[in-house]
Amino acid sequence: MWIDGGRGRTSTTHIDNLVHGARVVLEQGRAGEIYFVTDGEVRSFREFLPELMQAYGVALGDKSLPSAIARPAAAAIEGAWRLLRLPGAPPLARHAIDLMCCDCTLDTGKIERELDYRPVVSVADGLRRLQEIEAGKPA
Repeated sequence: MWIDGGRGRTSTTHIDNLVHGARVVLEQGRAGEIYFVTDGEVRSFREFLPELMQAYGVALGDKSLPSAIARPAAAAIEGAWRLLRLPGAPPLARHAIDLMCCDCTLDTGKIERELDYRPVVSVADGLRRLQEIEAGKPA
């Protein structure tokens, strides 16, 4: 189920982009500085998650729950889980709700300007590679 329609926006980072960014920072960056590395795209969860889950053969539904209802429900479920000492993680958690309903994006402007960083893998290519791996094909 989507929280707030899946409108929350996120930045993703493919491992190849992370490694490339780390190399650029180690070779050209200034000591003590902070640089953010992403895939260079910002997407809503509603745009990104269905494509990601397709690689695993999981189709996501269309139902949505407002965060104003989901957060208190999650708090109650987490409390019951602790109180009853149930095994595993609760099926609904406040942290997951917060991640999905709030914008959590990173600004890569600094690493792009100062170190000429550009992603080496697009989100679409990263998702395609994942689907190939999950299908048993070489990446």
